[in-house]
Amino acid sequence: MIKFWNGNKTTVRQHYELALMHQLFSPKMIINDTRDYPNPDDEANIFNNGTHMIVTVAGNQKFINHSFLSIDPPICKGTLGCRVLIVRKDDIPSFHPVNRKMLEKKTAGFPATWADAEIFRRNHLPVLEYGDLRTILNLLLDHQCDYISLGITEAQSVIDQYPEIKPKLIILKDVLLYYPLPLIFYLSPSMDKDMKNINNRWNSLRKSEKFDQIFNQHYSTTMQQLQTNIWKVIYLNNPFIPSQYADFRCDFLAEYTPHS
Repeated sequence: MIKFWNGNKTTVRQHYELALMHQLFSPKMIINDTRDYPNPDDEANIFNNGTHMIVTVAGNQKFINHSFLSIDPPICKGTLGCRVLIVRKDDIPSFHPVNRKMLEKKTAGFPATWADAEIFRRNHLPVLEYGDLRTILNLLLDHQCDYISLGITEAQSVIDQYPEIKPKLIILKDVLLYYPLPLIFYLSPSMDKDMKNINNRWNSLRKSEKFDQIFNQHYSTTMQQLQTNIWKVIYLNNPFIPSQYADFRCDFLAEYTPHS
């Protein structure tokens, strides 16, 4: 059996990453653990509780002092780093135009343990980091933060997940924050004998039409939006990204140029 920890993330990511796992292993072999760990120390020790595999961002600081095995290449075509802004509808005027200087005066809301929070801090952008995703949405509505930044592939599904608050929120359709955020399979050190086999399976899947089918099944609508909308892209630095991903980019943003 393979215990796959699939918590501390949005539902759309959970479904996509589990679909990939089902291609790597028989579904009957996978224990899909979706519990959340709001305490970063609990997440960091995930491999000490019998977990075999997870997906997380490369360079995740919570794991920096822990042992793990990583599988390349990244799993999400670089799209997780394309971040849209969710704001209160009644606050739209204060977000025009969006630029770096304006964001330095706004507070971004993130659930506890999300790697994005520290990236924003290192880019001198104010952050409120607290609770889970539903809690941070409530804090946005309560004016405790000014916006929530989510991956373009997950933002709409998050809003749709909470119909009671959906009418009060909106995704800004003309601006993206971008920072390299490759998603990687991490394996427990106990899986060292299986790593080569899993790595071969993953690389075979990644080069296949099946991978594109799974990706499009989950993300085709937002990918069309990403490619057809006219975006202003504000680039942030990710100081935690490992050196092997220094040139990592989202293919869908290849023709865009940075804005301040």
